[in-house]
This record gives sequence, C-alpha cells and structure tokens, in this order.
Amino acid sequence: TVTRMRVGISSVEDLLYQNKLKWGTVASTSPQTLLNGSNKDEYKAIAEKLDNVQSADEGFERVKKGDYAFIYESALLEFMVQKTCDLVIAGEKFSKFGF
Repeated sequence: TVTRMRVGISSVEDLLYQNKLKWGTVASTSPQTLLNGSNKDEYKAIAEKLDNVQSADEGFERVKKGDYAFIYESALLEFMVQKTCDLVIAGEKFSKFGF
C-alpha cells in the first residue's frame, strides 16, 4: 500500500529498483515469513531491507506520512484502501495461499 502520489510501483519487486520509498510489514507476520522463506532472489532482497513496524496501524500511518510502502495481508489492505481515499494498492498480490 502506498499513497496515491506514489503509484510508480507496479509490483513488490519494483521496490528494489527505486530509492525514494522504504518498505516493511508488521514484524513476525505472514508477509515477513513469506519474504524470508522465498526461493525468489528478489523477495529475499526485499526481506533483507524491511523496515518493519509493530502494528498494521503504524504501517498505515507511515504510508500516509509518505516515503513508505506497507506490505501486508490483502484483506486488510483492500479494506483500508476503501476506507482511506488517499491510499492505493500498488501491483498484484505477491503471494496467494488458502486456509
């Protein structure tokens, strides 16, 4: 999730090829586990540079302040984008799994 002003990102991998945004997720959650355990070199590189937050609320606040991309579970991201007009989901879901 990024602010509408930062929509130059079209995939999670794009974060590696820019220097304006920091990125992160909530520490010790599924997105961090997926990035750390991935076989894709790009995801491992993203995981190495995570600037994590302690809660989803903190992640969304950092996005709103600017220069931060929040990587998190799609259901909450979609809810927050509907609720907050200045947020946008950049790119596609980078991992899909069922319960």
